[in-house]
Amino acid sequence: MKTYTVIVVGARGSGKTVFLGSMYRKLSVAGEYGFYLEAKGQAQRQLNQIYNSVATGEEWPDATKMAEINNWKFNCRVISPTSKIYTAFEINYLDYSGGRITDADEEDPQFDTLLENADCLLGLLDGQKIYDYMQGIDKGGKFQNIEMTNIFQILNRSTNPVHLVISKWDIINGQFTLEQIRDKLLKFDLFINLVQTRNRIGTPIRLIPVSSVGDGFATREENGRMRKIPNAVPHPFQVEMPLALVLPDKVRAELQRVLRKKMEVNSTPVRVESALSLWDKLGVAFGGAVRFVREFLPDKLQYTEKLLKKIAERSEQGARTKELYAHRSEQERRQEMNASLALVTDEETALEHAVNSFLNIEKKLNFVFPASRIEMPVEML
Repeated sequence: MKTYTVIVVGARGSGKTVFLGSMYRKLSVAGEYGFYLEAKGQAQRQLNQIYNSVATGEEWPDATKMAEINNWKFNCRVISPTSKIYTAFEINYLDYSGGRITDADEEDPQFDTLLENADCLLGLLDGQKIYDYMQGIDKGGKFQNIEMTNIFQILNRSTNPVHLVISKWDIINGQFTLEQIRDKLLKFDLFINLVQTRNRIGTPIRLIPVSSVGDGFATREENGRMRKIPNAVPHPFQVEMPLALVLPDKVRAELQRVLRKKMEVNSTPVRVESALSLWDKLGVAFGGAVRFVREFLPDKLQYTEKLLKKIAERSEQGARTKELYAHRSEQERRQEMNASLALVTDEETALEHAVNSFLNIEKKLNFVFPASRIEMPVEML
């Protein structure tokens, strides 16, 4: 069984553990996409406890005290049309202590190894602090100069895909757009450098708005505290998005790595064929024998040529994403998912279906939040 790892980085109070609890709650039962998450070990009890405390408790839980786990393990499982259940893959979320973001920290070679071997880095930016930051409120510059600085420096220690999750989007929604937040972050030199580096090597970097409770569950008081609205029910918003992007973005990063190395061997500048799609560039680099590309990928990413091509081409749609998504009906998307699900007969085809589902979820994100994927102008790279 293929196993993937995500490193989770965020300051105390940014909502890391609550986010994981909400993600698990939403994906713990198979829905329209035919896959679900199965928590392993005591993770199920812990995550359910955290979510229930948020949903039913009068006060907000101290997730840091509640959580006894820093390695959250899940199986992604798929239910076939014949009612058989297959495990598509395992995914581990390693929770990096929030205190190490804001407190003095010693060098940790073991953690650096985890960073480099991970498949994706997930950095949580506290939505409540982002809201204040957008209003020019950052007492002593603590949020920018300590929290964001430390997070970006940690993320910079790896070349893996970066997903910057803006938590507590219910606070921001209707007040600021993702474009406005992106543009303000791009005035911060460390963030610019992080984006430029990722763009230069072809590794995706994204901003993903999420809310573990959704709109209408809590209201912000004048003192900045969030007060739960009596009898309100949580409706988690986009908590599935970061999970759905892990495998597609990791594959794209690895395909870019293979392309760079092949171009080096061929002594051919990558930019010569810059007008081509990523998949077409690989075809040029491999002399049309693009089927050999998968042999240069890690074993756990050696998907079928058809799926690799689909993942690569989706990354090139860019500005056309909104148009492509808008012209497809919900019925057409459901038919595509049903057709993919009908092919599930074993773990390999279950994995392929899960990735197809992830690509459809990604299209929704690109449609609703086109500013999510951060790309600098070519002249700035």
